[in-house]
Amino acid sequence: MSGDCRDRLPAMHMRVALPILLIATLLWTDALAAGWEVIKQEDGIVVSRKEVPGRDLPIFRGETEFDGSIYELLAILDDFGSHTQWMHSCEEAYAIKRYSAQRILSYYRTRAPWPVSSRDVVIENSIDLVTDSHAVIVTYKSVTSPLKPEVEDVVRMPRLRGYFHFRALSKTRTWLRYEVDADAGGSLPKWVAAMASEDIPYHTLINLRDRLPAARGKYEKFLDQWDPRRNPAAPNLFP
Repeated sequence: MSGDCRDRLPAMHMRVALPILLIATLLWTDALAAGWEVIKQEDGIVVSRKEVPGRDLPIFRGETEFDGSIYELLAILDDFGSHTQWMHSCEEAYAIKRYSAQRILSYYRTRAPWPVSSRDVVIENSIDLVTDSHAVIVTYKSVTSPLKPEVEDVVRMPRLRGYFHFRALSKTRTWLRYEVDADAGGSLPKWVAAMASEDIPYHTLINLRDRLPAARGKYEKFLDQWDPRRNPAAPNLFP
């Protein structure tokens, strides 16, 4: 993250209320919980999926807890180049443009098992702090941007959206739900869809858990801006 980007971080501290539309979206998702099927419970991770008629891919999500602070996890998420090290099947990732501390354009390329072509996508990330709930919600959605045209021999995903919902349980413990709603584009074999709905959330959360201790000491400048134990002006998300 460049120095210019770090200089913009304090501006995000002014945005601490969750937009009404986002609240409605999350409540709607929870209201449909009866339609979710738990497909895996292992290593403290719960993976669920929700089938949608007419779609190759179900909506899927994973939930778990981490031995680490919410600010440590946000530091890793902010380092887009590191996503290839923990996001399952991600072979390329980077921030295209940082419009502000809470709005970032990024690029992802995901490898797929042969003979399926790799997929890529341009994503707009929006970040909201919810101090009353000790939470940060990072929503993302695919967009079209002239800053990253389509790549030859790679299928551009027509739709990808979801969120990372972090909630601080204590100063050293964090809960996370990661949800993905995607249209991978083209024809996707059923076995690939079934594998993706289980493997992506499970391995992404396992890899992020492994990444957390290894990343400590690498994001000091980020934490100096975000963590209220270091910066009294930062919003306190701890319960």
